[in-house]
Amino acid sequence: MLLIDEAKTVPDAIWAAFDRCTLAYQLIISSPGPAHGRFFECFHSLRKYYWTRQVASAECPHIGGWKRERDREIHGEASDLYRSMHLGEFTEGGEFLIITPVALRAALDLQPRSPHAGEVTAFCDFARGRDENVLAIRRGNEVRVIQAWREKDGVQAVRRFIRLLKENTFTPVPPGGTWGDADGLGGPMVDIFRDEGFPIHEFHGGQAACDGVNYANLISEVWLQGVRKIERGSVHVGELDAEVFRQMTTRYLGYAANGKKRIESKEDMRKRGVASPDRADALLGAIMVGSHLTGAVGDVREVLGGESEFAMGVVRF
Repeated sequence: MLLIDEAKTVPDAIWAAFDRCTLAYQLIISSPGPAHGRFFECFHSLRKYYWTRQVASAECPHIGGWKRERDREIHGEASDLYRSMHLGEFTEGGEFLIITPVALRAALDLQPRSPHAGEVTAFCDFARGRDENVLAIRRGNEVRVIQAWREKDGVQAVRRFIRLLKENTFTPVPPGGTWGDADGLGGPMVDIFRDEGFPIHEFHGGQAACDGVNYANLISEVWLQGVRKIERGSVHVGELDAEVFRQMTTRYLGYAANGKKRIESKEDMRKRGVASPDRADALLGAIMVGSHLTGAVGDVREVLGGESEFAMGVVRF
């Protein structure tokens, strides 16, 4: 039997050592902590592997009702501190997150129907260092992360992107529907796409947002608007894998000096010990590029579909 106490403070490397053990029983205990890390994931993306129990202070005989009332009056019943201490909820840092794990889980449980028609767009997020290459595709209001992998050779990575764009089982992507993160090392990758004869649109997250009044840059607009579409039930993302779920629920929202909304930079995330959100970047990028980003109207034949005279382009007046 393995007993892990104060589990929220256990580093990932130690969790990896625990996973090597063959056990008959395992008991993991802790007060709630940050909304990320292995202990947190036991209650969220990894909950199918555990029997979980959140213990409220009312169930503890050594905590008197007078303390709950005192803390409620001092901190407020809706405060993160009160909810953590007395309700057993993960709240630390929740007020800074773009979307909390609880909110994302609620959105996933109430997803819209996913029609198999509509605009097709793809977003390629290119690897930097030990990060992942990621391809995500949207068809209508349905979006999926198709594949994520590590590849040091840029030419081979691009060829794999092109093969997946053409041959994936979700839906083939027309060349004009592909966008790539062209900032930094992404610029040469976009050039390789063109050398391979596959046109691709450049996406520059650092450039001005379409809504320059509210957002500091384009990547902030894509993240915040894309997440809100998921929350509002406008997009069907299926059952997110554990890594995408983690990436979407660990990035902070901030504000630029001029008051515009700005998402946390990847450099600041690394300082907090949070890895680059490559899969979330690709997923949200696929949601927002195309007509969602430009406001352009798609091909009328794609919108109407079928064999109508309007769709076939032979209407006579």
